[in-house]
Amino acid sequence: MAPEELGNRLFELRKALTRDTGEDWTQPRIGKAVGLSQNAIHRLEHGTGSIVNLSLILDFYHNKGYNVQWVMALDNSNIRMYRDNKLPAKELKQALENFTKLIDSFS
Repeated sequence: MAPEELGNRLFELRKALTRDTGEDWTQPRIGKAVGLSQNAIHRLEHGTGSIVNLSLILDFYHNKGYNVQWVMALDNSNIRMYRDNKLPAKELKQALENFTKLIDSFS
């Protein structure tokens, strides 16, 4: 997956959160909730940024009920954006491990 596609998916999650909650989830607001700057969120939504920041934002969305597999899968056409709230948090850990392996394969 191209980094830009990953960024687009993060942008789509932010817009979905705004729709789902009826609240305006701007980059600064997401940043404050995650403990990152607005610029860090901007970089992530544009396909750049650090793995650490990506893991923080993925954890945030996971805790809001979104499926991080939808973000990270090469082909997410058969993956739901929303997770089953009964799934254990180990899903996030496994997704992050898979993502780290994918990133390492490009090095």
